[in-house]
Amino acid sequence: MTFFPDDRTLLMIGNFRIPTYLIAAIFAVIVVFIFLLKENKKHGYKRIVAVELFLFCAAGGFIFSRLFWVLGNLSEYMKYTPYIFLITDGGYDATGGLIGVALGTWVYTHEHYMSWRRALDMTAPLAMLMITITRIGRAMAARTLLFVIALDFIGFLIIWFEIHRYREGRRRGETAATTFMWFGLISFLATVFKWDVRGTHDVIMAGLSVVVALLGYIYLHTHPLDKPVILFDLDGTLMDSRRMVLLCFGYFFKKYSNIKNFTIDKQRKVFIQPLRTSFKEFFPEQDDAKLAEEYRTYQGSFSWSNDVTLFPHTEEVLHDLWEDGYKLGIVSSRLTESCDSWLRQFKLSYFDVVVGRDQYDKAKPFPAGILYACKRLKEGHDNCIYIGDSKSDILAAKAAGCYAIGFYPKRNDPTADERDKLKLGELESAKPNAIIGDLSELKDILKETHGWTYEKL
Repeated sequence: MTFFPDDRTLLMIGNFRIPTYLIAAIFAVIVVFIFLLKENKKHGYKRIVAVELFLFCAAGGFIFSRLFWVLGNLSEYMKYTPYIFLITDGGYDATGGLIGVALGTWVYTHEHYMSWRRALDMTAPLAMLMITITRIGRAMAARTLLFVIALDFIGFLIIWFEIHRYREGRRRGETAATTFMWFGLISFLATVFKWDVRGTHDVIMAGLSVVVALLGYIYLHTHPLDKPVILFDLDGTLMDSRRMVLLCFGYFFKKYSNIKNFTIDKQRKVFIQPLRTSFKEFFPEQDDAKLAEEYRTYQGSFSWSNDVTLFPHTEEVLHDLWEDGYKLGIVSSRLTESCDSWLRQFKLSYFDVVVGRDQYDKAKPFPAGILYACKRLKEGHDNCIYIGDSKSDILAAKAAGCYAIGFYPKRNDPTADERDKLKLGELESAKPNAIIGDLSELKDILKETHGWTYEKL
């Protein structure tokens, strides 16, 4: 057993050799996958999405890097064509790999209703990092390659930790375009100064990378993002049901406790926590599931037409959004049947999807309802706005990676009481992207040009 028997081998055991580039490639895979998992989690996606996206990108990168290498050295390979399939000869083109990653990203995001631009802003710089780390395995045999490795690593740090961050005016896809531009320019320098002597077509590949970047910049600034999906909570956001809810809970306190026990603090809690959580806390000796069923039955036995109203400008705003081509939906803690009933009563027929609590497994603040609504709409939650009036609404939107808007109708109301101020504090503590006091304010927010996610990316 011999370590480093030559510049290309890490370990030799008899006739078996472990090349340095293989170890570097394995290390690159691990590092990049960790980055991808962390970033995907921030975007509100499950771990399986990171795994599948990585595999698609790896397949695309492998196939196209080999294809571009063979095409660039075709005259040599035509002398003995079986060598085209000899993938162990180390012949892979880095620019082709980067393009392959971009295509792999497109295929996966297209099939899973994700934003290609946003995903590519993540996969392109990570592909450059993988190429850079893998090249370390060749640097022992070609020391001048260290210049390329150092410059590309510096480029990755700048792109990932600075350009990839949100800033005013930033557009989705700019991170990916910058990656192609940097990679192309460094490849050009490597060819001119002979830092990487492999290949005969490096100038062409460097130029191709720069051209891809320039075309990307032009496309980004001439093609606006698709309109976001806009999802609403129902109670407390579109319709003012506070009086009805308080009267219903008052009935339960009269029946199972004492109306005097329905304090201001408890009145506040009924609007910021799930129904069964409230029953479990207020009436611990009772079965919360049965009380929730009784609550729905009691509420459904009256019309409440004098106690429930739409908030100002609700119908007008929904109509305008619908006419402008936005996909609209409801994600509520109510049962779907109850949601549909109220929407019919108010004659609101603008929604493409209505998702009640009976359609998803985990209630807010888990993102299940929002994710299910996007799935039914065949839209990605990486281009979605969710508007709600409670802390759990905002936390659910953030968990899904959506742009979160808090609705607080008494923001500019001088009659707001202590209960209202406490609710505003709860809403602010969840840190939504914006808080509005009237749905008409949504029109100004929609004029902004950032990505419709919590990070605005």
